[in-house]
This record gives sequence, structure tokens and C-alpha cells, in this order.
Amino acid sequence: MDSVVGGALLGSAVAEATPDAAVGGADSGPQRMPIWIKAIGVHTPPGVPIDKRMQEEVGLSDFDARLFRRMYGFSHVARDPHATETELLVRAIADLPNRDSWLPRVKHVIRARTTRSPSPYPQSALADTMMAVGLTHVPAFSMADQACATGIQALDVAGDLLADEDPEALVLLLAGEKCYGDVGRVMRNMAVLGEATVAVLIGSQGPGSKVLSDCIRTHPLLDTGLLLGPEAMEEFTQTVGPAMFEAASTAVGRMPDSRLPVDGYVAASVNKVATLGMAERMGIDPANVVLSNVAQLGHCFSADVFINLKSGLDEGTIRKGQRVLLSSVGVGSTYGAAVIEV
Repeated sequence: MDSVVGGALLGSAVAEATPDAAVGGADSGPQRMPIWIKAIGVHTPPGVPIDKRMQEEVGLSDFDARLFRRMYGFSHVARDPHATETELLVRAIADLPNRDSWLPRVKHVIRARTTRSPSPYPQSALADTMMAVGLTHVPAFSMADQACATGIQALDVAGDLLADEDPEALVLLLAGEKCYGDVGRVMRNMAVLGEATVAVLIGSQGPGSKVLSDCIRTHPLLDTGLLLGPEAMEEFTQTVGPAMFEAASTAVGRMPDSRLPVDGYVAASVNKVATLGMAERMGIDPANVVLSNVAQLGHCFSADVFINLKSGLDEGTIRKGQRVLLSSVGVGSTYGAAVIEV
């Protein structure tokens, strides 16, 4: 009973482990309180080549394969056919350092999904993950319906949750998904999907990367899911660039001091050409744009921006003290942007 939902619905969440779910607005205002991305754990399955075998497996045309390789920059895609979604998430959590220090401080868990859970009730990958890592006593919920922008929307929600907690409290954000069926592996004319996952610790005090501002804009396309019809695809193609620029510009304008420059850019791993074009429009040096994961991982749902943020810091593409723009587009369509100080 798989359920695939696009990003046209506003401000909704889907509870998996507990009935209560907190959600930010469709157009999130300035951050209500400072929050920090304190640590990011990443799990990346081995890269599978986008070759003739994969084309036949998922029904990918020669045109789409060339589009993905030459324009979008994909070469391989992170896949592990033997791992469950729970295993993929647990491995990302295991990559977080100093587990004994942070685990008792986790007060909420947010599962940022692109699609709604494909598991029939009462099965839940989130509940199984919580049990595996010893967090069954912690409130947890899934957010959906912002598609691949849900991860950025979750930052806003994490700020709301932390506002009522002790300063030492943490929110654990989980993103990335298992690729089920053809629609879960390829988005025609857009992306080939991977299974890399992230676990992000968010707190109300440093050290870490401080979230300075965020913005979520939703521009509904009628009659869409993750598979866009011809008319919706044409509208999406024409509006995606300007809409993403507007969301990014709004996030930058909401910074505490918007006169200061934004130095780096971390986008979802979808289209290298579009990413570099957006960086140019925002006045960001292409040398400070993180693109290193596109070729090997594919587009890994809401996990992309956090995977790329960690890679950018590890590689030195973005550096401590810089202001960095994060952005992601959710089909349907939602545009998420945030500015952080690393």
C-alpha cells in the first residue's frame, strides 16, 4: 500500500511513531530563536553506475540517460538493494560522534520525508529506528508534503520544538529514503534517486553551524504527484528558476545583517548547470559551490543539502566563518532556502 504524495499540500505532517506532529507554516518567517546544526552523520551506500543495465531495469530512455549524465552530472547512484530503510537510517546515526554524550539529550526526532511512508500500518521504519538506537521514550514524527524541501522546512520546526526545551536539548533530524519501485528510483527529466541517509543533531546553542534565516515558498501545481504530467512539467520548468531565486533572496534578506555577503552555496544534488546558474544570480563564487556528490550519489531526497554541507566542510569548499545558502526544490512545488553561518 505504497503512498506517493507530491509537494502541493501546505503545512502538513504525517505522524508515524506518535500522534502529535508540529509543523511550520508554508511561508516560514524569521527564525524564532537561534538554532545550530551541531553534527551531521552520513551513510552512503556504494555507487551503482547509470549504465545500460540500469536503463533497462527502470525503463530509462537513451535521451534521459544522456540528460542525466551530461547536463545534470550524474554518473553513479547510491543504492543498497539489501538494506532496509531502518538499516540505512541507523547507519547514518552511527556516523554521529560521541553517541554517549548526545543521545540522552535528544528530546524530539523529526523524520523529513519526500514521500509519505510506504510501509503499511502498523509497520514503521521510524519506530524501528527509534527502537534500534534506544530512543523509544522520545516523541517522534514524520513530516511530508514538502517533497525534497522537507529537510529545510524541518529546520524551522526544530526551532519551534527547541524553544520549549532546556538549552542542552537536541532535536535529531533524519532524512533520506529507500528507493521503492520505478517512481522511487527515477524522476523523469529531473533526477535519478539514491539511498544515502543523514542524521542531523540540532540544538539551541553552539558550537556548530548557526541557522540565520529560512524561507519556504509553495507554488501549487494542479493534479501532480512525484510524476508530473506534460502540462505540469512545462509549468514547473518555466517557474522553478525564478521561484527558487525568490525563496533564496527572501532567506538572505531575513538574515540578522542582510548587508553581509553570502559566501557559499549548498543545493540539492539534481542539476549542476542550474546550481551554478543560481550561484551566479546570488553573487556566489563558483569555487564555493558544493558539487562533489552529484556524480556518485544521485539525488537523495531531503538528505542532499545536509550530505553536501558536511562534504563541503570536509573538503574545504566552504569554510568556518562563512555564510552559506542552502536550497532545495520539492516537486509539486515547494522551494526551501536557509542561510547558515558555519
